[in-house]
Formats: sequence, structure tokens, C-alpha cells
Amino acid sequence: FQSRYIKGSDYFKINFLGVIFTILTLGIYSIWFYRNRIKYFVNNLSLYNEGKEIKFKSTITAGDIFKLGGINFLIMLFSLGLAYPFVVIRSLKLFISKVQSEGNIDLTTIQPDDSDYSDATADNISSFFDIDIII
Repeated sequence: FQSRYIKGSDYFKINFLGVIFTILTLGIYSIWFYRNRIKYFVNNLSLYNEGKEIKFKSTITAGDIFKLGGINFLIMLFSLGLAYPFVVIRSLKLFISKVQSEGNIDLTTIQPDDSDYSDATADNISSFFDIDIII
């Protein structure tokens, strides 16, 4: 996977306006802000397979995020936090189901590319601190 044409200024603009509008609307805009960040990353993601570029597109809406967040909140509230793994799975299933590829992917031809991989320092540090990368 590679990102194509991601500009720091575009991502800064999304974050800057998102923070300003979230503050001005007392948090209501945060759902659209979160949606914009997801769409920015997914829409700028591509896969090169056999010389063809396969682009990805996110179809997630603010309504999807609002519904997911509300139901996840209720699940966590009534389970006293014990259903956290279930909430994470629900969230990941929604995000993955809202990603579409523009083209066909032949999964049998995908090979790992470790040419620029030199060491596993980041993996070792994250496992040492027991850091999970789940939003």
C-alpha cells in the first residue's frame, strides 16, 4: 500500500478547521471532523498490483459514525466496560465495510516488500510499552 499525493497542508487544513468548528459548535462538528480524517486517509491510499494502481474510496458517512458511537457508548455503559473488545470489533467492521476498491485485486500475486526494512526497533519499543494502535 502506498499513499498518493498526500500533502501536509491539506491534512493541516482538515485538522485546523475541524478543531475550530468543533469548538464553535460545542463538539457537534466532531463527527464530521472524524469522518473527514478517515476519508482523507482512505481516499489517498492505493495499491500497486502487477503494474496497475488500485485506488480506495471511503463511503463512510457522519450518520454511520454517529450511530456507531451512540450504540458503542450504550454497550460500554451497560456492560461496565467489559464489552470493550466487542466495541472494537464493531468499529473495525464498520470502517472496513465502508472501504471500496476501484478495480480488482488479485490477492494471490501480492508479495511483501521488505527492501527498505532495516530493523524492528519500533516493534520492540511498542511491545515493551504494550501500546495498542486501535482508535
